[in-house]
Amino acid sequence: MEARAGEVSRIAGGGPSEPESVDVWELLDWPQGLLIFQATPLQQALKEVAAAYDIPVVISDSALARRSVTAWFEDEPVEEVVTTICQVVGARCTVGSTIEVAP
Repeated sequence: MEARAGEVSRIAGGGPSEPESVDVWELLDWPQGLLIFQATPLQQALKEVAAAYDIPVVISDSALARRSVTAWFEDEPVEEVVTTICQVVGARCTVGSTIEVAP
C-alpha cells in the first residue's frame, strides 16, 4: 500500500491503514511563531499567515493568488512577514484590521 501526494495513512495496531485524501496542511502542527513556505501558492501562504496572526486576508487578483512563495519566518511581526511575502511575489500589501494584497 502506498500513500500518494495529498494522502495519509495511519499506523495503529495491525499495520498501516488504507491511504485517504486529506488537507495535509491542516495536519501539520508547526511550533508557534514558525512559518515555512516552499513553493507555496500565495493564497495558501497568506491563509497560514492569517491563521497565525488572527487577521483576515483579501487577495484582489486570482492570478496573483497562484504565485508561489519560498520563505521562512520565526517570531516576526505580521507587518514584516506580509511585506516580505509581497516583495517576493511583486504585490502591494497593506496591513491593518485586514491584510489586503493587490497586484
